[in-house]
Amino acid sequence: MTPEQVTLVEESWTFVAPGLDGVAAGFYRRLFAADPTLVGMFGTDLAAQRARFVTELEQIIFSIRRHDVFLGRARPLGVRHKGYGVRPVHYRIAGTALLGTLAEALGERWNSELEKAWRLAYDVTAEALLMGAADAVRTQ
Repeated sequence: MTPEQVTLVEESWTFVAPGLDGVAAGFYRRLFAADPTLVGMFGTDLAAQRARFVTELEQIIFSIRRHDVFLGRARPLGVRHKGYGVRPVHYRIAGTALLGTLAEALGERWNSELEKAWRLAYDVTAEALLMGAADAVRTQ
């Protein structure tokens, strides 16, 4: 990602931030519609799950600029996700759900440049999460 793309992601997040619970709800709605079997991976307290999701996502977004900090957040999250049963295919499904949710939330602000920046941010994050999951397998 270029520094400009990182800035695009960070700045667009500030427009999403006032409606984070709705964004999280939209993400999970899209995720579960794409793969209903994923519902079972989550506890019954979806409000708490939505809060954790937006907290983690925000921390990742604002750490991408500093690779060491970013990996320090993302890789352990990948280890935890591995423990929850998340498989590589789930990251593709989640990425599609996230980008669709962001496009909806950002409305007319969403354009091809912003989509590319978010797609790259998601891909870099998914790769780091998968590296964390691989670390978990190697240490077992």
